[in-house]
Amino acid sequence: MVCSSFEGVGWGAALTRRARQEEATDPLVVLGLDLFFTNVLPRLDAPSLAACIAVCSAWRACCTSDLLWAPLLSRLLSLRAHLPLPLLRSPSHLSPYHAFSITMLDASKVELSPVEMCARIWEMKVKPTCGPYWHSLDPTSRDEDPLLRRFQCDFSVTPMQDNDPIWGGQESTWQFVTAKKSNGKQSGQYIRINSWPQHRVVRLADGRWRLDNYYASYTTCPDQEENTPPYVRGKKLEFCPRCNPEPAEKKEG
Repeated sequence: MVCSSFEGVGWGAALTRRARQEEATDPLVVLGLDLFFTNVLPRLDAPSLAACIAVCSAWRACCTSDLLWAPLLSRLLSLRAHLPLPLLRSPSHLSPYHAFSITMLDASKVELSPVEMCARIWEMKVKPTCGPYWHSLDPTSRDEDPLLRRFQCDFSVTPMQDNDPIWGGQESTWQFVTAKKSNGKQSGQYIRINSWPQHRVVRLADGRWRLDNYYASYTTCPDQEENTPPYVRGKKLEFCPRCNPEPAEKKEG
């Protein structure tokens, strides 16, 4: 049986009338494109703007504009220590809307991947609990720049500075290990560096990664130009073609 709102009229006429009613209340139609785009959409936060994309094709065309998402992306990245790897590899390849989505997805990650492990510069700090001798070798104990390490995709570890006072070949391998609670359930993600006690993987609020145990910690260095520490500048890593392949579009170009 036909719904009462369509009784006495054809389907085509009813749908046309419904479409006209919707147009009469559509802010995009009522206000016009210019006013809607310049006075309404810029006032929305990212979740609200993203929700507007799903309204219809006309709204999607407006709400995915680079002019709207570029400032939102800039504000989001200002709170993050790292650029997501796709942005590091090809920063101009993505629109601000897609870059924002990728950054939000990256911010939600709590487990460290081998690709992420190898793509960052890590600063090492020895804790006082390691003993006075080893702690005295850590430059940060004298308020100097920290020691820098790189975790390679072949599961080796290498220093990034000459005359490293701690390096002597004793730190040469790394691996993911599984730790379990007494009830047998997994209790988080861990990494073992040589025969050291395993390091727990922690994601910091600004997006950095930290490997932490009783004796030492490793923390990823910020990589955005405006917040990169002086001791890291000039030490940008080349992407390993094995664990960080470049986008196909970039290779073809």
